[in-house]
Amino acid sequence: MDCHVPTLSEQIGEGAAWLTGNYGFPLVERTASELTEASGRQADELCLNESCHNLTRDDLYELTA
Repeated sequence: MDCHVPTLSEQIGEGAAWLTGNYGFPLVERTASELTEASGRQADELCLNESCHNLTRDDLYELTA
């Protein structure tokens, strides 16, 4: 997925975790705010961008209201 490009160190860590069975389920264990903070991006940049969900927060609100 173009919108969630991990760094090399993240890929190595994820590979080691999968090999050892020492992995978690981030969407269950972390909030969206925690995932955004860990990515180092601004609040809406993690998902609302041209590579993932190409719309603004207002557009999203209108689509889901």
